[in-house]
Amino acid sequence: MAPSSPPPRGLRFRVIFGVSRLKFASWLIIVFGVLAACKTAVSTPATTPAAVPTVISTPISTTAVQPPATTIPTQPRGLTAVNNFEPSTRVGSPFDDRTYTNPNIAGLTFRTSWADIEPTQGNFVWDKLDTVFNNAEKNNKWVELVLIPGFGTPAWALQGVQTADFNVKYGPGKGEQLSLPVPWDQTYLNRWFEFLKAVSARYQNRPSFIKIAADGPTSVTAEMSLPNEPSDLCTWIQVGYSSDRLIGAWKQVFASYAQIFPRQYFSLALYPPPPIGSATRCQNGNPTGSDHKESQRVRAVIVGLGANNYPRQFVLQTNGLTAAKEDPSNAGGYDLVKSYGGMVVIGFQLTTSAMSHPANMGDPDGATALQKSLQKGLDAHVQFLEVYEPDVLDPAAQNVLATIANALASAAH
Repeated sequence: MAPSSPPPRGLRFRVIFGVSRLKFASWLIIVFGVLAACKTAVSTPATTPAAVPTVISTPISTTAVQPPATTIPTQPRGLTAVNNFEPSTRVGSPFDDRTYTNPNIAGLTFRTSWADIEPTQGNFVWDKLDTVFNNAEKNNKWVELVLIPGFGTPAWALQGVQTADFNVKYGPGKGEQLSLPVPWDQTYLNRWFEFLKAVSARYQNRPSFIKIAADGPTSVTAEMSLPNEPSDLCTWIQVGYSSDRLIGAWKQVFASYAQIFPRQYFSLALYPPPPIGSATRCQNGNPTGSDHKESQRVRAVIVGLGANNYPRQFVLQTNGLTAAKEDPSNAGGYDLVKSYGGMVVIGFQLTTSAMSHPANMGDPDGATALQKSLQKGLDAHVQFLEVYEPDVLDPAAQNVLATIANALASAAH
């Protein structure tokens, strides 16, 4: 049988094209089917409902003003909480747990004495400081340490040191007579610096450790205050006080802090030095020729030593901010701090708790006194403001704190 003849050319084209068209249509059906399946898979919600996060309410009352987001800064910024002292001592009390979680607070200013940390030579009690750093970092807060020598010096560190007896002028133990190491005694300063080296070795690399108060030629707290009542001036003259000796002591302190804490800022809290000049004398227990101009000059020289030599680490502040009239004993401190804005980091600590002592802070109402006092700090264009813990914990203060915290955060950007 002869093989069948191929179909005519035109018919063969129609057959081939028809088959191809069927294949193409099948391909399109498959593609659109896959796309539809993908769309359905994406847009269809899961059958298992998503877990609803648990909302933990803060123990501080809610406020109308939302606080800024908190992250650990690289320099002193925002509001800090200042801890209390144990009654009649320079021993710091632990922070309330609510202080660590308060969203209005950026930092923690922890104060305690040298004697509290190193009660006997070489034996350190780190528990309080460890707790502060651990809780600060859990809550994205930064830390300032205020470690107090002067009246807070342990007994062992006073052995072989020149001292003089003075009444405590203010703060913990006010009116009590205690031995104070003279600011320029080299044995005292060397022991203080060795203590600071131990502190640095333990905490220097903690990410939250941003600031430490410069202390040494001091007495009651971190302020550069020395006893300066009229009878005190006679005592200073008897032990050999001079402006050059005080300036020299602070020069050593700044150099040592810059070296011991290279990663931290160090602050000077202003207070006028004793008004003792070259013509000041003591007659029958009474000073004559008190020289307040010399006191102001010495304060300015000491500030210049810090600001001019260590502008990237030095912080200038006063610890007496209030909306009430400025304390005459620290006259000019506010304006002096303000004048250094833009050159170094500046800030203020409140005089006292506005919620506990509103009349001392400029208004009978606690929240209003707090607002007025903190606003005065903002008016000086500061980077940080330090608030006492009772104000941090008071529900009536939270709206004020949030407003000020936002203002400080906005100024930082």
